[in-house]
Formats: sequence, structure tokens, C-alpha cells
Amino acid sequence: MIRRLISKKVIAKCLDCKKHWEESNAQDVATIHAKKYKHKVLIEIHQYILYDGAKKEKSTPSEEGWFKPLNAHLWHYFYNCRSLCGRWYYHKELHKSPLLEKPDGKPCGTCIKKLEQLKGNI
Repeated sequence: MIRRLISKKVIAKCLDCKKHWEESNAQDVATIHAKKYKHKVLIEIHQYILYDGAKKEKSTPSEEGWFKPLNAHLWHYFYNCRSLCGRWYYHKELHKSPLLEKPDGKPCGTCIKKLEQLKGNI
């Protein structure tokens, strides 16, 4: 679903002197009032958001494969720029090394488990 902010309404009330503000800058005015007079202020923010029924299109998967980041001890499997274990990020512009089909060293156990689950769901 795609959402869009239509309007935002701010209502601020001083709990000590019972003043209230409803302008677009009510939050700023109430904050200044609270600091100046050391009063307690309640600020309500109402956001009106429009949701339409359109679903976002799924992005096409980027490259996937095994890669060993510089600071990592293990090889990790990357899918859509993230390692399956969630610890690492791969960006082909930054990392000049390509992703491999098989790891050259010891692979991450979490990545192997999640890769098996991913391949099982396909």
C-alpha cells in the first residue's frame, strides 16, 4: 500500500495556565512557553494519511552469491545486497570483487541455514 500525508494538525495545551494553541507553529510556541514559565505542556499531533490500494511492485533481485567482507572471518551469502544472516551489506560499486557461486573458505552457518530455507521455498 502506498501512503501519502495529507495534512498535519498540532494542538498544544498548557496544563498549568490552561492556554491552548492550534496554529501550524503551536508546537514551537508551546515549547517556548514551557521553558519560559516552567509549565507543563501537552502537545497532540494529528496526522491525516491517505492510503490507496495500490501495492508496491517487488524489486527484481540483484546479484546473489558468496562473498567474504574484509572484516569477516567467514564467507556470507548475499541476496538483494544483504547477507542472509543480516550482519553484512554488499554493494557492487564499493566492492570490486564479484559474488561467487561457492565459498572459497568456511561459510557462515546462519547464511547456510537461511539459504536452504530460501531454496526450499522456491
